[in-house]
Amino acid sequence: MFILIGMNPVVSILLSLCFLLIAAGCGSGTPRFTQSDEEREKSSTADTSVRFSRELQQAAREEQREDDVEVELASVESRISHPTQQETRLLQEILRYIGTPYRLGGTGSDGIDCSAYISTVFRNSMNIDLPRSTGEQFRQGRQVRLSDRKFGDLLFFNTTGKNPSHVGIYIGDNLFAHASVSNGVTISSLESSYFQRRVTGVRRILN
Repeated sequence: MFILIGMNPVVSILLSLCFLLIAAGCGSGTPRFTQSDEEREKSSTADTSVRFSRELQQAAREEQREDDVEVELASVESRISHPTQQETRLLQEILRYIGTPYRLGGTGSDGIDCSAYISTVFRNSMNIDLPRSTGEQFRQGRQVRLSDRKFGDLLFFNTTGKNPSHVGIYIGDNLFAHASVSNGVTISSLESSYFQRRVTGVRRILN
């Protein structure tokens, strides 16, 4: 703070404050820019993608620590007693993707994620269009109790701390098909402690 000689003291003080504020804003001469809304949105999206990627990696590590139930594909169909034509078409489409690798955002045979697997199976076998995301699929059909689950029901899980974050199709005998982060499209058991602890809901799409 300084006072300009020969000038009204009040005006001198105000001018001095202005000089100090300008100096603080300029720093070492480098302009200070305010981050735009677009830049903030891009930064937030990037942070979210990185965080979700880490959550998926953690889920994969936890999946791999669990002993999954191995199922012979040839015996899966026999687990459904007297399947209808509709159930047969659905099961054939479920099994057609077994072994497809997991890829976040993927929608085809070269890589697919859990919600894309569900929507693809129902579209190709039942001509039913389901939303692309797990969260939106969680609002489809009607809710049923886990104890009342039946073939074709959607099972939802909390695997990343977000509910729901994973989805599969129940095929009977405590088994469900899903696009696993660590194993790709596979068949797992609800008796696995990993999935048993994380199941959060069941939705019925078929009547």
